Amino acid sequence: MKKKEAPTPDVTVTAPEGEDPAIAAAAEALQKKPKEKEKEKRISTMTEAQIMEKLRSVVSDDDPKTLYSKIKKVGQGASGHVYVAKTLATGKKVAIKEMDLSHQPRKELIVNEILVMKESQHPNIVNFLESYLVKNNELWVVMEYMEGGALTDIIENNTLEEDQISGISLETCKGLCHLHSQSIIHRDIKSDNVLLDAQGR
Repeated sequence: MKKKEAPTPDVTVTAPEGEDPAIAAAAEALQKKPKEKEKEKRISTMTEAQIMEKLRSVVSDDDPKTLYSKIKKVGQGASGHVYVAKTLATGKKVAIKEMDLSHQPRKELIVNEILVMKESQHPNIVNFLESYLVKNNELWVVMEYMEGGALTDIIENNTLEEDQISGISLETCKGLCHLHSQSIIHRDIKSDNVLLDAQGR
């Protein structure tokens, strides 16, 4: 038999008679339960057909399967899979994020993200290379491949010197400064999202 949890009692604070009105007001405020904020319902102003039409206008018409060869899967999340691949024409390594659009409730955000990435080329940002729509429900986003990996993995397996920490911090700030100059806010700055190249930069 499950044990019933006792209800949380309300807190009652009473100001002494003849007390300062400000204290009385504070006592009254403490007795009021804070109202739960209603969850913001985000509704796109675009229809599904309009979003897909916009997406087709920003991606390449080429078939990525004829341009890249996957080497291995290096990541997986709610939005898709990430692979290391090589460009068939040059042999250069790239990172490919594959997304199943049928599992993406807000596709218009993906369109906006692609447009932002196209305009945000910088030495301290993992640069966007190209995007492709496969069979109308699978999106491939091709990015620079950073062989050094994520900062999280590096700090969990190594002890960084002060000059290394300051160097990584400086390069990260340069990338963020570039985004801010274009009125773009990252909003998810963490070691998982700081990637280093083969030289650890």
